[in-house]
Amino acid sequence: MLPDPSGDLEFLESYVRSTIWAYGYNGPLSFVEPPSDITTFEPVEVRTLADFNLGPHALSGHPCNADFLEHEKWLLCMLPELAAMPLSGREVLEDRRAELETLIHNELSRMQIHKEVEWRRQQRLVGECERAGEMKDWLTHLLSRTGIEEVMDAATQRAVGDPKKVMSDIWDAPVLRNLKHNGRPFVLAPQGEGRYVFGLSVDSFNPFQSKEAKQNVSVTGIYMVCLNLPPHLRYLPENVYLVGIIP
Repeated sequence: MLPDPSGDLEFLESYVRSTIWAYGYNGPLSFVEPPSDITTFEPVEVRTLADFNLGPHALSGHPCNADFLEHEKWLLCMLPELAAMPLSGREVLEDRRAELETLIHNELSRMQIHKEVEWRRQQRLVGECERAGEMKDWLTHLLSRTGIEEVMDAATQRAVGDPKKVMSDIWDAPVLRNLKHNGRPFVLAPQGEGRYVFGLSVDSFNPFQSKEAKQNVSVTGIYMVCLNLPPHLRYLPENVYLVGIIP
């Protein structure tokens, strides 16, 4: 008597469903070719191992891609294993197998959508950085906002006069009062000229979030903030100048 194939199919079905359910990585991906070098995303239909990680949007060997690539490869390995199961031509089992194959293909399609979304996100970020331009362009854009120049010029008045006994902002500190330009206080600008003071900040972060894989990766951002802005506006993202990124 031949063994009942329904037990093996049931086990494989449970294994596949639980693995797909447990996979939840939707974080950043690293591409072999940076998104800025390609104008459009060209989807690749992944159906067999021959299609694994190929095409113009292939992923690199960076550790951040490990979970994605491992899951994709595992799904592709499940398809021939599922197809090779002897189901004795039983229609009910054949339908269950077809349903499971559809589930795997849907998961592969979902992963390609994740790849496309991540690719377009990185392309958009590259475009935003390119449009930001040099600091003079960024400062021109900042000063073009209605009323902002008057607010920034007013900050320098806090550095004039007697020193403050209680300091609540950097403009109350002696360092700006004692800063001279041609023998005069730097903050006292001639008519029609603005004097702006910037603070420099350097900070590192893990771009792939804090995952249990213990990836020792950091990216350093270099930022400048205009201290002429009041504290409640000073550190808003739209008012911070991104000097550069150290990968």
